[in-house]
Amino acid sequence: MDSDIFPRCEVGLQYNPANASDTQVSLTPFHGFSPFLKSLRISLNALQNSQIFDLIASLPILEDMTLLTNGVDTDDAPRLDVPPSAVQPLTSPPFTGTLDLTLRMGMGPVTRRLLGLPSGVHFRRLVLSWLHETDLRWLNALVAECSGTLEHLTVTRYQRGMPTSFLP
Repeated sequence: MDSDIFPRCEVGLQYNPANASDTQVSLTPFHGFSPFLKSLRISLNALQNSQIFDLIASLPILEDMTLLTNGVDTDDAPRLDVPPSAVQPLTSPPFTGTLDLTLRMGMGPVTRRLLGLPSGVHFRRLVLSWLHETDLRWLNALVAECSGTLEHLTVTRYQRGMPTSFLP
């Protein structure tokens, strides 16, 4: 099959457990879900950083990604001063479309892994929500990495649980 048959294939994963602390969801069944998948939206209460990037590595033509989560489990989140211990794939998706991140527990672990992907990130559109002052470092790094391709930037700061537009 040719990817031109499915010019825009999108899948959304949403898991709302009865127990808000339940992080035992596995993304493994979705690895290689479709070789034609170009857009992915993940909305989970919490998950492990490694699960996100194992899934991403299995989707070779992924362009757009939306990640909405209350937190990334820190048991596998790399420290800022230590390189990732997981084996990185030799290639990564093109990531040339939209990146939409809402990570209420901090952007560091996910953004650091995105910036370390072998093929880099080349998003044309960034939609980023931040809560902690330390997130600004990661916002700036994403904007700098995408500066050659960036056409649209939306940054939102969360205050008291409600999004408040920070930049148009």
